Amino acid sequence: MRKFKKFAAMAFAAVLAACAAAPVLSFADEIPVQPATDSNTGLAIEYAVTVKSAKDSVHTEMAAYQILTGSVDANDVLEVTGWGDGVNVSDFINALKADATVRENFADLEYDSSSPQTSAVEFAKIIAEYGDKSNKANAVAKVAVRNLKTSSGTFDSTDTTIKYVESGYYIVVDEEAATLGDYSASTLGLLKVAGKDVEIDAKVDFPSFDKQIGDINDTDGGKTTFNESADWDMGDEVPFKLIATIPSNIDQYDTYKMIFHDDIQGGVFNLVMDGNKLDYTVTYYESADATAGTDVTGSFTYASSTGAALGETNCDGEDFTLTCTDIKAIEGVDAGGKFVVDYSATLTSEAKMGADGNWNSAYLEYSNNPNFSGSGESDKHDTGDSTVDSVVAFTYQTVVNKVDQNNDPLKGAEFTLYKEVKDGGATGNTFMKADNTTSAGLDANKNYVKISSTKIDGIDTRFEFKGLDDGNYVLVETKTPNSYNSAANLEFTIVAEHIQKEGEEALYELSVDGKDKADFSVGKVYVPNETEDELESTGADKGSLSATVVNKYGSALPSTGGIGTKLFYLGGGAMVAVAGVFLITKKRMGKAEK
Repeated sequence: MRKFKKFAAMAFAAVLAACAAAPVLSFADEIPVQPATDSNTGLAIEYAVTVKSAKDSVHTEMAAYQILTGSVDANDVLEVTGWGDGVNVSDFINALKADATVRENFADLEYDSSSPQTSAVEFAKIIAEYGDKSNKANAVAKVAVRNLKTSSGTFDSTDTTIKYVESGYYIVVDEEAATLGDYSASTLGLLKVAGKDVEIDAKVDFPSFDKQIGDINDTDGGKTTFNESADWDMGDEVPFKLIATIPSNIDQYDTYKMIFHDDIQGGVFNLVMDGNKLDYTVTYYESADATAGTDVTGSFTYASSTGAALGETNCDGEDFTLTCTDIKAIEGVDAGGKFVVDYSATLTSEAKMGADGNWNSAYLEYSNNPNFSGSGESDKHDTGDSTVDSVVAFTYQTVVNKVDQNNDPLKGAEFTLYKEVKDGGATGNTFMKADNTTSAGLDANKNYVKISSTKIDGIDTRFEFKGLDDGNYVLVETKTPNSYNSAANLEFTIVAEHIQKEGEEALYELSVDGKDKADFSVGKVYVPNETEDELESTGADKGSLSATVVNKYGSALPSTGGIGTKLFYLGGGAMVAVAGVFLITKKRMGKAEK
């Protein structure tokens, strides 16, 4: 029996080393003799435990729990002597019997409190049969973590020493999830033999999350690009992406839950719906740079902030959530792959003009503790949240000031703005061909959308066009004040430059080309104040383009068409001819009288 116990202990040590190697630990080649106390000081010996992590994560607190006790003989062989006080032994054994991965191996194992060493040795004998980095070895570690009792020592990020008072087998776990910025995750339970300094190479990893907004220049008609900021016309359907990348250690999890949480800033953006549900797709890509993916929309469940009315699960005030309870159940899903959610929302008339921007955000909830199911319902809080990621949509306004030749405000004008688009553009306004508006003097070879002006309340000489994207525009005076000449069409281009850096998104510069035809300026967004004849700033810098359009008094001579000068020439010639006939007739009458 003694030889068996030594053999089982040695085999168990090897298996524990394999189990530890799978998640994060390397095992010492030899198990040294461990005295309980220092022979000189009489104090318990301290063993340094150093945590290393390739992801630069911070383990705020880890603890060691003794599973088995043991003693070391003169030949440096560790014998199992019984159960440690780090686990609830009866519950631990029952859980092993219930675990789908290892239950067949532990079906006959019974705990006898009167003879605890027997079941401890039997446990060692069973686990000694498990292979290196096997699913069964990892399953035992997970079951142990779920049945912990009393820790033998802890350390944090500033004190990496655990004090072992006796030799034995231990499991090391995160008491608080390791962190990387706002991300959090726990390490798989680590089985380790005490007896010398140990180094933990923590295989902990986190998913990544990113929200992006699409952008396109309607005039150029190019490809939609996705980044941190964009500019759009009011009424446009703005595309968004939610991107989640799968962590490298997903193989440690039995199931892996993933929930997209989105706050689109309802009212400013109206989600594009398919009936009562969001019109969205979820695509899985095998790698971060893959261009072709698989539609997995059906694996995610939609819930909205108005879920109760729709018969859906309410998502606690967020605009919507998309949930997959286990992404590992989706065929082909593996480490390094990514899920991409595509959806759109319409930018409404509630949008802010200019540099203030229209912000919305999202974050990812994910399984973060491989020792538990990943359901998010355990007392170990086995889901974490990513950093909240925000994107911004900018939109601008153009203010037209109507004046006479003396630069005095002039009433009685009306304007229409036409935006040049290619292939219909992305705008939500009514699409029209220029050849249907030849009276406006537009280029018949280009496409335009029509944008009507709004008079600023109480001010008949100022006109505003709100919610404009970058691109090419033509301003047409559609009604001219009486007794004044019509202004020529004003062509101009809105140019916007953004800062796209994560966390520093901003409107860097707003400018306009076309100053040869009007006096353009770039400034703050203005709204009417209570006096009705002045404007006050909303504080949104670089949000407004201002142009002054002049009408001159009186009618100019037409160059072609109309009555022109030829009529005057013909009239003058006729008068000369009549005069000549009169003189000749008079002379002839004089001669007859003589």
